Amino acid sequence: MPLETLETLVAEGDPTASVVEASKDADLLVLGLRGRSPFAGLLLGSVSQGAAANAHCPVVLVKLTDQPD
Repeated sequence: MPLETLETLVAEGDPTASVVEASKDADLLVLGLRGRSPFAGLLLGSVSQGAAANAHCPVVLVKLTDQPD
């Protein structure tokens, strides 16, 4: 199976709107979570939450942990 092309975009303006707009032409949207809030379940992050709710493609949210594999 051939690898798909990974595309990186740089946009100005509202981050959530920019990510949602970019998702129109995407097969998958991958976002990192900062995880700085003690209320991780309640405060997902405004950009991540907005993208997950409004994206035009599947969204994967990835949280970096301090735990080694």
